[in-house]
Amino acid sequence: MYFIQLPACSEPSDPNKIKRPAYAGSCKSVKRNLDSQQNFSFKNQLTAEITGNFESSSAYGIFVFEPYYVVDLAIGKALFNNKAILRLSLSDILNTNGYRFSTRYNNLNYYSKEKAETRVALLSFNYKFEKKTVNPTRKRVTGLEDERSRIRN
Repeated sequence: MYFIQLPACSEPSDPNKIKRPAYAGSCKSVKRNLDSQQNFSFKNQLTAEITGNFESSSAYGIFVFEPYYVVDLAIGKALFNNKAILRLSLSDILNTNGYRFSTRYNNLNYYSKEKAETRVALLSFNYKFEKKTVNPTRKRVTGLEDERSRIRN
């Protein structure tokens, strides 16, 4: 079994008590997140996007959560004079999205790994149905304009 030992505000004297950052009093547990998205444009109307998310270790109640990260990737191609886009998206390409947590409290030594199926491929096709020319807006006369002209006269 593998247990993460996060720095504690004060080391407990009883070895059976949980060792984790305190979440009450003057000590603070800090959780860090990092999100990044990068877009790329290539020749021949080809685009790519890579998105990443990292979450550091954290304590919640008696549980210590291990850090995790996720990377997503998408590739797109413009078609038919930029009227359509064909896009392939891949979620969690490294298959790392899941929660791992543990606790050591009194006589309880517990480790869990929760992993849902997060690797997904999605192929999409979007087409823009648009008019080349737009008709000018017509002049609308409402009752308010009639009242204004009547008041002015």
